[in-house]
Amino acid sequence: MVIQSAAVLVWLAICVLCVERHLERPEILHAEMQSPAGRHLIALFPLSTLLAALTLLPYSPAWGEGVLWVALGNQLVLGVRLFGSVWKGQAQRGTLNASVYLPVVSLNLVSAMACSALNLHEFAFAFLGAGMFAGLAIESMILNRAAKLPGLPESERPLLGIQIAPPAVAGMSYLTISAGVPDAFVYMLWGYALYQALLAIRLLPWILKQKFTPAYWAFSFGGMSLATLTLKLWAQTHSTGLLIAFIATFLMANALMLWLTVNTLRLLWQGQLFPVPPLAEKT
Repeated sequence: MVIQSAAVLVWLAICVLCVERHLERPEILHAEMQSPAGRHLIALFPLSTLLAALTLLPYSPAWGEGVLWVALGNQLVLGVRLFGSVWKGQAQRGTLNASVYLPVVSLNLVSAMACSALNLHEFAFAFLGAGMFAGLAIESMILNRAAKLPGLPESERPLLGIQIAPPAVAGMSYLTISAGVPDAFVYMLWGYALYQALLAIRLLPWILKQKFTPAYWAFSFGGMSLATLTLKLWAQTHSTGLLIAFIATFLMANALMLWLTVNTLRLLWQGQLFPVPPLAEKT
């Protein structure tokens, strides 16, 4: 209960900070929406709202359900708008990065869990399918960029941590909808999530050339989801192999969260967590 309350309070605090920042400097929000490489990060707002609502739901059903409905509507509108720009050709190959997953893949997969919590199982499977099939298409786009264009700039490399999330969150969503009974399909999702985690470890020396920024939190969602999915699979089977995998993913996920938290607090203390761009000079 304490951890859940702290998570909701952190979400509220971040929401207040972001709203205050954009009210004071509305040109920042406009610039973010126009940025080809960064506009998709705005999807983190409805994503975090969905997760906060799912946390709140068992303790305050009325408030939790209300926030869920608002977040579901918001994510559909925002996701269709942002991903629609890709179909219109507004996202050039040179600006594509893993943040493209956020408005259509991550939002739909978490929406599947939200619909399951609301006992809307048909819509839960619909959101799951939308997120999974969109994820397959997006990964091919990102691999095409990697094969034909120069490597990602250092500032965008931490966003590759998002790659772990789609299969791990899809597995979590599938288990939630199917009442927690694992089958061959969820093990395939789990295996691909593990493979993406190994790829991320392989790329760490290259990624860490970028000094710490909030973008490194891209690793958190997938890392924690992979550890949780492994725990749920082990709880159903009590397999020795799954137990070893859970211990490994649990230790790595918690080490990751500790590293992210310490460095985020350091930036906050230094006043560099939310750097404000200078105002353009008026002529």
